[in-house]
Amino acid sequence: MSGSYIGKNPQYGFFEKQRITTANGSLTEFNLSFTCADSNQLLVSVGGVIQEGGIAYTVLAGTPQQISFTEAPANGIEIFIVWLGKELTGPRFSSAMLTDNAAITSLAATDDFLVYDADTSSLKKVQYQYVHSGVADMTANTVKVRDANSTG
Repeated sequence: MSGSYIGKNPQYGFFEKQRITTANGSLTEFNLSFTCADSNQLLVSVGGVIQEGGIAYTVLAGTPQQISFTEAPANGIEIFIVWLGKELTGPRFSSAMLTDNAAITSLAATDDFLVYDADTSSLKKVQYQYVHSGVADMTANTVKVRDANSTG
């Protein structure tokens, strides 16, 4: 991917393809031109047949990283590998993190929460004081929300 883009190279959402031309019927390990986390990030074709990661091949750690086939690809067969890109990572929440903060035991009149408005297919922020019914009705999806400007 280097040199193909003006400015910074894209990090996510772009595929990189590698063609292997050194299959000779006895080699099972080939260097990769990129680094991937595991076989799930690769789409591998041997002779036009898609291979299943973890069964037909594995990814070996090292520098350079290698792909190892369980059976040596035949002499002269076409092999191509498509790297599907970097894994998108972000914050991961454990159940303990959510459990401690998930239970709401009381609501103040000025507490805000979101309500789905089916008429406009949108979420709206509503203060608890504008809900005619109580919390029990909200869990049953029978909340009646009045406009913040209404008097009734």
